[in-house]
Amino acid sequence: MERGGLRLTGAVRTAIDGARWADSLEEAVVFLDAMAAAKLITIDDLRAGLTEHRCRTGVGQAAEAVDHAEYGVRSPWETRLRACYRLEAGLPGPWINVPIFSTTQDFLGIADLFDPYAGLVSEFDGDGHRDRRQHHVDNVREERFESVNLTVVRTDSLDLNIITNPDRRPLVRRLRDGYRRGCARDPNRDEWTVVVPDWWRGRIPGAEV
Repeated sequence: MERGGLRLTGAVRTAIDGARWADSLEEAVVFLDAMAAAKLITIDDLRAGLTEHRCRTGVGQAAEAVDHAEYGVRSPWETRLRACYRLEAGLPGPWINVPIFSTTQDFLGIADLFDPYAGLVSEFDGDGHRDRRQHHVDNVREERFESVNLTVVRTDSLDLNIITNPDRRPLVRRLRDGYRRGCARDPNRDEWTVVVPDWWRGRIPGAEV
């Protein structure tokens, strides 16, 4: 397309090019998640667009990335955690940014990744979580999750940055162990729910703790 005398690629073509040129499948998914979060493309649009570029170099990686792309992701690091969770740890695809409540309808927190079968919350702590006040909030939220029989695994860039830490095996073991512990819990002690109470509906996205 042309805008203001400049030749540009449209959103779908840009997304597919970014995915096929990415250094890895994980980074290809990061790119597509970001495009979807910005509401620049839909995953259905990408699937349709792939047919027009099936002979281009790297389109196989782009097609696989489309299969792993998701809506509602809030940061590239959440995508990297999800990629490790699914592609390296081999765990079932988790729910993304899920509000969790107690059975008495108290808000407990937003889980970055959540597996309702295992009762497993997987969190990524970015740079902002180093702030003392935010760290306090994180600790309180983790205690709330654990008090209702959820298992929590927390990660940060030291776990996921493949440049500074190319060995993710310790993280993979932690994720698998968290999943194992969650599956072994007594579900009769669960005091949490993902059923959204009426008072929560209509809240402003991003205003949650």
